Amino acid sequence: MPKQFAKFLNPRVLVGELNKMAPLHTPILDLVYADQVNHPFSTIGYEDLVTSIKNIPLVSRGASSYAMPLDGNKLRFIEPQNLTPSHFIGANKLNDMKSFNEGQQKTYILNKVDQLRRTVRASKEALAIQSLTGKIEYGVRNADGAMEKYTVDFGNVQSTTISKKWDASGAKASDVIKDVGAMVAEIKKKSNATKFIGFIDFTTYAAIVDLCNNASTKLPIEVTEDSIVIGAVKLYVTAATYFDYVTKANKPLIAEKKVMVIGVDDGFRFYNCALDSLEADFAGIPFGVREVLKDDPEGEEIIGMARPMPIPNVNAICVSTCLQ
Repeated sequence: MPKQFAKFLNPRVLVGELNKMAPLHTPILDLVYADQVNHPFSTIGYEDLVTSIKNIPLVSRGASSYAMPLDGNKLRFIEPQNLTPSHFIGANKLNDMKSFNEGQQKTYILNKVDQLRRTVRASKEALAIQSLTGKIEYGVRNADGAMEKYTVDFGNVQSTTISKKWDASGAKASDVIKDVGAMVAEIKKKSNATKFIGFIDFTTYAAIVDLCNNASTKLPIEVTEDSIVIGAVKLYVTAATYFDYVTKANKPLIAEKKVMVIGVDDGFRFYNCALDSLEADFAGIPFGVREVLKDDPEGEEIIGMARPMPIPNVNAICVSTCLQ
């Protein structure tokens, strides 16, 4: 049985069609992992990672170069796992589609591709969210169909102590400025980040709004409908969640009563690693599609493909408890 949709799923043709599709908005991928790299290998070595950028000493003339230091206590390589969502199109459906003209067939199959694309993007976002805790613990289905836990430990993120919580009696808007500044200072101890953003939930957003409304003088805090700008730090308010297949529960981007500040320009990189696919020529690409013939029942499976891995810099992440 010949493949029915090869002319629509040809990689060169598909790239053009994907570029025409509506852009997908995901806060962590968009704001934190803007640096995306198509990696030629199926694993990521520690030497491939972007280490925290710090100044180094001068080297005297005639001396050897200064070798970039590697932390021997950290993991030596990471083996990313696969994302492979699929749609099965049975022979009965293919039989009915014989009456479709080429334009109708193309619309049908590209709608399936778009669903796969959206699923892959949402799954990448979930991995990116988990990575900001310093550890990925994500559900992975093994060859026997059982669900296991895939773990990558990047280390501990930074933290500060906020003694006067922002919803406590007597708290002032200026306390928020000092506390966010302290979080930036904590990051700067181990990082040379210069661009800082953060995330808060709606409860924290409301507490800051109350403090600003009660302030007797104008402060350098700008409140907008989706963020709060404190000096050079923009805190985005979000209710984003993802489904955790390990705990079988929805998990939030930012934990309740917490505030997260990130130095996003120091070491955050998202890798799209080489695919285990002859059709994709084993390339490292953000998203691929292949068409597989099936015998029992007869039909075709349209399979999305990606092998993603977010690499955070835990030294440039600070999470603190800001509410009571």
